[in-house]
Amino acid sequence: MSAPDELHSLTLSIGKALRKFTSKGDDKELVELLPVLFSLPCEFAKSDNSTQRWVMSSQARGDITDDYELNHTTALDRVLDVGGLSDSIGKTLSDSQLADVYKANLSKGKNKEELTTNLIGICATCANKLVNDPVVLQSLVHLQNEYGRKNPLDSVAKLVEFATCKAPRFILTLAIDLFDAKLVPKEAFSLRSLQGKADGQAGKSFCDKLTFKQELLDNFMNAILDDLDIPSKAKKELRQISMTVDGWRRRSGWKRNNCNQKSQVDYKWKSHAEFTQSAELTWQLMDKVLFDTVHDGKVQVWLTNRKQVQECWKASPLVEMVRNIEDAIDEEKDRAKEKKEDANKDDEGKKKRVTGQKIAFQTSQLHKCPLGLN
Repeated sequence: MSAPDELHSLTLSIGKALRKFTSKGDDKELVELLPVLFSLPCEFAKSDNSTQRWVMSSQARGDITDDYELNHTTALDRVLDVGGLSDSIGKTLSDSQLADVYKANLSKGKNKEELTTNLIGICATCANKLVNDPVVLQSLVHLQNEYGRKNPLDSVAKLVEFATCKAPRFILTLAIDLFDAKLVPKEAFSLRSLQGKADGQAGKSFCDKLTFKQELLDNFMNAILDDLDIPSKAKKELRQISMTVDGWRRRSGWKRNNCNQKSQVDYKWKSHAEFTQSAELTWQLMDKVLFDTVHDGKVQVWLTNRKQVQECWKASPLVEMVRNIEDAIDEEKDRAKEKKEDANKDDEGKKKRVTGQKIAFQTSQLHKCPLGLN
């Protein structure tokens, strides 16, 4: 029977027992029902008509669903539970020892069966490498509050894939940022995708792709940017803001349309950093390579074919993006040279005018001087 059927059966049984008691004085069935009634979190309420009864019943079922939505144990809750228990013990325990302590203090048999030693170990790993980092914890809480049951990281098995990647904080916050911006679908966070088992991945997971994108940008910063003749202040600013996802967004803008943080974006840094056209193109390159998904198709091909990041910068479309920056630098140098030449011509013109004025003045003085006095 469904949940409403059980409630209706109980209501009918109570009604039958009450009628028997009022008509015959027989309370045997009522007494038998007492243990059932005392074991149920129920409430008797008076209704005036059938419509009101329907509304009250429907609302009660909705309240149960809402309570579950708010109070059910999420993957993040489980990780925090295990991490909190481990901290409260005050000494290092093996996964099996921690699992024994955890399960021994739970009252629900179903949870005891689900909490295997392996799961407890995974939770401990996530606690150490993810939620102990305030930045990561804030991002995970944001996901839970923003999406509820539609949270893409809805299992501990998914969280541990991020916990065990090369740079957990950066990769996880980048993944969440791209998901918020609707640049990557929820399917990217499926367990198959996070384990590199989805179609077209060839064993390279979603985390692997984000890590590869980060390595691409690191290679650009270390091997290419220094050789580009853009203003030093611009280089310094670009290096600094790309160190964290939040730092980049606060200077470059959030991509999600409904973001309430758009007012917090500071674009003034570009003027302070002597932002030329070449620096602007460099900023666009960095944004497209790492903080967007516009070239992710190509990135996936490189990753699948096991390309080295150095090789990728010699291939399309990255090589064209660098060439555009170099062309902009050449144009800026030409304009600077022309400006300098114009300035030199102006200086020469001024000198000629001054010299001409001096000669004219000296000539006028000679005309004023009487003959024979020299």
